[in-house]
Amino acid sequence: MRRLEPLGFLFGTTNLYGSGAHLFFAELEAVGAPQIGEGIASIEQFTVAEFEELMQRGEILDSFTVAAYAHAKLRRLI
Repeated sequence: MRRLEPLGFLFGTTNLYGSGAHLFFAELEAVGAPQIGEGIASIEQFTVAEFEELMQRGEILDSFTVAAYAHAKLRRLI
């Protein structure tokens, strides 16, 4: 890993369960094989423009992914 920066914390719900996740921005030196045992079936890489297009088309729906993108964009990391 070339770089890892914390972006903040996000509650996945309205805090009813007290659960959430820390968000990070990472720059990787390389990408390994998918970890099927961890539920990662494939790894796909996109440019920022391609990712934004996927968001506009409604193909990115995960709130943690959208939040991490927004935090990274506001910090000019992407």
